Amino acid sequence: WLIYDSKKKVALCNVCKTVYEKGILTFSSKIENIFIEAGFTNWKKAIEKFRIHEMSACHKEAVLKFVSLKTNVNVAASISSEKLRQIRENRSCLLKIISSLRYLGVQGIPIRGHTDEKSNFNNLLNLRSKDSVELQKWLSQDSYKWMSHEIQNEILNIMSHSVLRKLVQNVKNAIYFSIIADETSDITTKEQFSFCVRFVNDSIEIEEVFLGFYNSDSTTSKILTDIILNILHRFDLSTSNIRGQCYDGAANMSGIFNGVQARILEIEEKAFFVHCTAHNLNLVVRDSVKSKTECRDTLNIIKDLINFIKDSPKRLAIFKGTYYNRQKN
Repeated sequence: WLIYDSKKKVALCNVCKTVYEKGILTFSSKIENIFIEAGFTNWKKAIEKFRIHEMSACHKEAVLKFVSLKTNVNVAASISSEKLRQIRENRSCLLKIISSLRYLGVQGIPIRGHTDEKSNFNNLLNLRSKDSVELQKWLSQDSYKWMSHEIQNEILNIMSHSVLRKLVQNVKNAIYFSIIADETSDITTKEQFSFCVRFVNDSIEIEEVFLGFYNSDSTTSKILTDIILNILHRFDLSTSNIRGQCYDGAANMSGIFNGVQARILEIEEKAFFVHCTAHNLNLVVRDSVKSKTECRDTLNIIKDLINFIKDSPKRLAIFKGTYYNRQKN
């Protein structure tokens, strides 16, 4: 790019000079006139100044426009087109990451493993990359993959909130609904409060939707009632539209005076309480078996027999062989 004018005995930048004479060097904040018209003569600092000019914004812009003149190609448009292509590829890879997480979540498959390399999520993406060159290229880069644990959790939270919004909208469309709730301790000994809503949809069909588990520090009726009211407020569901309540027979839930059902009735008098029929059936069967010695003994024998067979691989194999033989006959 450096030329020497023997008449003026000065050095000039051929690229900057050519582009400037064409009248298209207009966007740089500082045009270096010494390399365009006046000419460079400070030979003591020549090498240093040449390097500074080569890295300047003026020279870089001139190079792009010089190439554009020679090839008759709009460089700015080419750069913009390449940027758009990269954006499309990045968006496509992100959608594949989201769809992979959605698939694992819907199928109930654990996302992570003992290590990230052996996780179901990474293995699924590696499998999909065999049919996608852009995904294969994306996974091979060292950073900015959008695959960290934090991003996985964020994507899953966004998807779960989207599902909840759709479910809640269905409840709002139905206007009136009933609430179903229960509390129990999980394996970590924490109290988990499950909450469902029952309603009739536009097709005159009954739907029951699960709206989540919620932690509870206490199982008193007041605390559990506050949790229910907080859930309804969070989903913008009015208590005035409650037409039913369904809990088990625990005193804190179904108590006539201080139970959850009594407290909800004070807020909405049309929210009638119904004892959970499944829980009722369980109590009836249990009491019936206790009252009949034959039933109780039979169930105990069956339980002991199951344990006897399962405790020995040899006995289990014999049992399976006998079962299959009887099926054939």
